[in-house]
Amino acid sequence: MSQQRQLPYSVILLILGFTFIIYLVSPTTLLNLFYGEFDPYLSADRKVVVYEKMIEALRNMDKYCKDRRFYCKRPETRHVDCRRVLRGDKAYLQSLTGINRIPLIENPFLNLTCSAIKNRIIPKSSQFKLLMLNGTAFARIVFADYEFIEKQVQASYHPQNFFCFAVDANSSAEFQKRMKALERCLPNVFVLPGRFTSNCSAPCLPDSSH
Repeated sequence: MSQQRQLPYSVILLILGFTFIIYLVSPTTLLNLFYGEFDPYLSADRKVVVYEKMIEALRNMDKYCKDRRFYCKRPETRHVDCRRVLRGDKAYLQSLTGINRIPLIENPFLNLTCSAIKNRIIPKSSQFKLLMLNGTAFARIVFADYEFIEKQVQASYHPQNFFCFAVDANSSAEFQKRMKALERCLPNVFVLPGRFTSNCSAPCLPDSSH
């Protein structure tokens, strides 16, 4: 299997720099480049802050992720202090919610090789214990947000669990490609061969587990 070529971080930073300039000139153009509907409810100032945090995180990505045994935060959320969130710091929570919430930005350079997918989902030091009552089967109809789906699989991952996905027929070709890559790399992930048309938005499609 051929390895997918990765762009060096210097190139990614250069691209982000150009996109930041484009954003200042024409925010709508930039947001449409990354995603059709970036989150129109966020203010322009808030979106600029998110991009600045991402650029800062990407500069230090190698150093930050090198020694992370269990989890490496996404660039958008790397600055979040989880301890203050878990302690219920109300003032701090207000800086992360409502109009200040942090949108996830689709990574156009996402590495889809099996080694990269496994590294993102299965921690390097993971030691899974045998489940006495077997595993859980998760079933979902999916349409978009592949990286979020990866995170959901990661949160529930165990070799004895099974993940079954039905892909909406209206999803993009790139999304379908990524879902097939996920299925190819993990033996307990299944993507149904057919495509299904859904008549409701994501809130109408709750997760199912059995």
